[in-house]
Amino acid sequence: MGKIKDNLEKSIAFDKNNLRAYYVNASYDYYTPKEFGGGQKSDRLLLEAISSPSATSPSPFAPSWGKEDSYRILIEFYIKNDNEETASKYLNLLKNEFPPPLEYYIHLIKILRNHNRKAL
Repeated sequence: MGKIKDNLEKSIAFDKNNLRAYYVNASYDYYTPKEFGGGQKSDRLLLEAISSPSATSPSPFAPSWGKEDSYRILIEFYIKNDNEETASKYLNLLKNEFPPPLEYYIHLIKILRNHNRKAL
């Protein structure tokens, strides 16, 4: 796992504007169990991802994926950590930046509502 983490850190150092470097790094951290050190920097990395440009090149062939998924994981992170207000804030930003498919947002809203019911 040490080599993976090293390469993830190198990807950010190589291009600090590459949202995909932040997204992959955050995904790795988010999905690593807390018992193994996961979840320590997911929100910081995802916030960097969503504030980075979608593409780092003007070429129409440059990759532009990752921002929408970064929002999704960030929202899930805040829900999982009992921060529904912040999750709702980023859900609204996601809806503004990436218009529906509506099913996607319905799924996230259901997650938020189910989490709120469990808290009651």
